[in-house]
Amino acid sequence: KEKYDFPSEDDIWGFLSEMWLVKNAPILKWDFEKVDFGLEHSFSKFLETMGIYEKKFKILIVNTPTITHMGIPGSNGEYIFLLSLPFMRKLDLSKLEISLIMFEDYLRVENQYLQKFVLTKELKQMLGKNFHNKKFDKKVIFDVVKKYDNFILDKGFSFKQQFEVTKSMSRYLKDDLKLWNSYYQMIVKIDDLIKTNVLYKEYLKIYPSPEIQMNWLRPKTKKL
Repeated sequence: KEKYDFPSEDDIWGFLSEMWLVKNAPILKWDFEKVDFGLEHSFSKFLETMGIYEKKFKILIVNTPTITHMGIPGSNGEYIFLLSLPFMRKLDLSKLEISLIMFEDYLRVENQYLQKFVLTKELKQMLGKNFHNKKFDKKVIFDVVKKYDNFILDKGFSFKQQFEVTKSMSRYLKDDLKLWNSYYQMIVKIDDLIKTNVLYKEYLKIYPSPEIQMNWLRPKTKKL
């Protein structure tokens, strides 16, 4: 009977995310030979700089401009980060800049923007239940994976969510002027890229307006 236990909410995310990755392998092009960029070590050190320890994560380099970067949830609090190799190369991103991008995505996963969007009422009702001697409706799973598609490839994040993440980044980085400036300059680079390269024109659908992000970050001047 235990074989028919349905995963809990903590366990289901890794299954759903990996199912989505396999389903979209032709688009994402993650199955290719690549060098070790040492990003796991540099991001782990960056998290420690932010006072965050013992986080489990995987970094998946994808060989496509279709997805530039994205954080998706894994099982039991793990994070899966997707990074586009053409995007990194086009911007000539340093390890610090890549860590800053992943930290933004870490905050998005922490805020559960994707999770709240894709988690349907039907799936929620199945979590942690046992379906022994009951019909298992696979459509519930496929519907959620379709919502992954919609969120990651088309809908993206709202202006409100982007504002929340940008302000959180500013709070984390404000005590280190070098880090804060690196973050700001990274957004400037992304803004220049999407304005000059048609391959990245869809970026704004997923991550609203780097130009507005810069405005949010700039110190406000007070009139006397």
